[in-house]
Amino acid sequence: MKKNGSAVPEILQIKGYKYRAQMLIGGVIILIILLLIIIGIFHGIASLFKGKDKSSDIDTMTDTTVSDSVQSVPVIVNSAVVQSTPQPETDTNTDTQTESKAYKFDADDKLIIDTDTLDGKKAVALTFDDGPGEYTERLITGLNERGVKATFFMCGECVSKYPNAVNMMVEGGHQIGNHTNNHTDITGISIQEMNSQIQMTDDAISNACGHVSTAFRPPYGSHSASTDAAITDKTIALWSLDSLDWQSRDAEAVRDVVVNNVWDGDIILLHDIYDTTVDGALMIVDELQSQGYVFVTVDELLTRYGYPIERGSAHNSQFAVYETNSPHAAEYQAEIDERIRKEEEARAASEAAAAFYDSDSEKTNSDTANASSDTASVTSETAYYNEEEY
Repeated sequence: MKKNGSAVPEILQIKGYKYRAQMLIGGVIILIILLLIIIGIFHGIASLFKGKDKSSDIDTMTDTTVSDSVQSVPVIVNSAVVQSTPQPETDTNTDTQTESKAYKFDADDKLIIDTDTLDGKKAVALTFDDGPGEYTERLITGLNERGVKATFFMCGECVSKYPNAVNMMVEGGHQIGNHTNNHTDITGISIQEMNSQIQMTDDAISNACGHVSTAFRPPYGSHSASTDAAITDKTIALWSLDSLDWQSRDAEAVRDVVVNNVWDGDIILLHDIYDTTVDGALMIVDELQSQGYVFVTVDELLTRYGYPIERGSAHNSQFAVYETNSPHAAEYQAEIDERIRKEEEARAASEAAAAFYDSDSEKTNSDTANASSDTASVTSETAYYNEEEY
């Protein structure tokens, strides 16, 4: 083929629609390859600058961490960054002190101290009252199989009947709690009698497993300012969510009450003296674990929120249910506040009545004295006039 008298190269000769299509597809493929090459080049350049920025951030974070540790100010430490960054030569004791001041927060910005146990997850505390009983060992076995920790508030009389269950609690890492010797309402007895109830239970627990209780729950949740002040060696722990297992005596009902109302930070009330509660509790664990919850002891739950609980030493008396994040705790606190208000009103009315009667009694005594004085005066005058007559 010739154009303007000259030959056209073979490759440029258009020989039909099929050939044209092939040429078009080839051109598109070449353009795509070129585009990918250009994108790769820009990506490489961007990564290079990003790497420089990260290096700068690491240097800044390292400098800040060292500076803050010297000033004894808590900082959040990213362990991965610290391990990959050369550390300044420091004394071993200084490193330990810096590590002890590392803080972590969960998704709700709640302070977490016991990070190995909670790891930032939603946490609740299962608590069991009034035992141990004939079903407690089966419960502990089920909890241990699921990797769950609980707190048991035990009565001294029951501990003496089921000492092996107490040993299983200790071996499983569960928290040991005191619930008086025979489930006595401590507000109806003297402080001396209350201390005796607690001591008898501690003695029974010590005889059974060689440990002492680290928490106390008053029977019926009944307590007062004077009873709280007298308990200085245990965490005072009520609850924020009542399973109502004592009322329903039905495993599925127990599960439904808890699963439908539970909240991160709840202290859940159950009783291991019921066979149905054991079944319901294990259902609760299976369901909540599937939802991402972890189960911890009362002390661990309080520690999560920044309240120091020193194991092996005296705890500060705490109304523990108020230390959680649960909205149920706030509702329960409102109920307790209302009860305290009514008690104070009743006490004030009683004191006012007593003062009134005392005042009325003084007035009566005064009137009686005046009457006696008048009588004496009349008698004296009568005697005088009688003498005049003679």
